[in-house]
This record gives sequence, structure tokens and C-alpha cells, in this order.
Amino acid sequence: MLRRLVQAVQLLTLGVVGACLVLLVIAQPEPAAPPVAMPPGVTIDPVVFGATVYEAQCESCHGKWGEGVYAPVTIDGAASLRAFPDPSGQVEVVRSGRGQMPAFGGRLTDEQIAAVVAYLRQLS
Repeated sequence: MLRRLVQAVQLLTLGVVGACLVLLVIAQPEPAAPPVAMPPGVTIDPVVFGATVYEAQCESCHGKWGEGVYAPVTIDGAASLRAFPDPSGQVEVVRSGRGQMPAFGGRLTDEQIAAVVAYLRQLS
């Protein structure tokens, strides 16, 4: 009787461990979109380019209009201008991160970061 109980507990434990492993594999977050790069020799409005980079790298947390989805901070144009009268401060936050905001200096080029900031500062 005790032997059957031990076997039942072992089988149940194996089943739970197996289910947990399957859930871990299934629940992996999607990898972040690769950074968008400007093709060499192509000139484009930084705001237009910034919108493309923002959509790929920032929108999932900050929302389509900078209203904040998972990120607790609103980053639309008015909020950006109030918090950062000088855009270089905003560039530094994107590059180095702050609080829950991760650093993007290793993922985005200086040109991409400047374009995102230009986009955010006009966003309404």
C-alpha cells in the first residue's frame, strides 16, 4: 500500500515537473525586434525615422502615442518637453536608462536615439 502511494506521488511529481517545463518553453517572451537602421546614403526626416524606431523598440511599453502601457511614465510631446527642456537630457535617458527604463545605448545607434527623441518631442 505504501509502495503504491510512493509511486503515485512520484508519477504526480513527474507530471507536474513536465507540465512546468512545457509551460516555461511555451511562455517565453518574443524577442525584441531588431533595431531599424538607416540604409547608407539615404536621407530621411529624423521624425519619420524616429517613428519607425519607436514602433520597433519603444511602443510595446510606452504605447502608440507615448501614453504609457507597461511603462509608468507618459512620454508624449508635452511630457517630453516639460521633463527635458534640452533634448540632450532625454537622449541620455534613452541611452543610459533610468529607473525601470532599460538602457538602449547598446541596442540603438546615436542616430537612432536622436531620431526617437525628435519623434517623441513632437508626439501629441
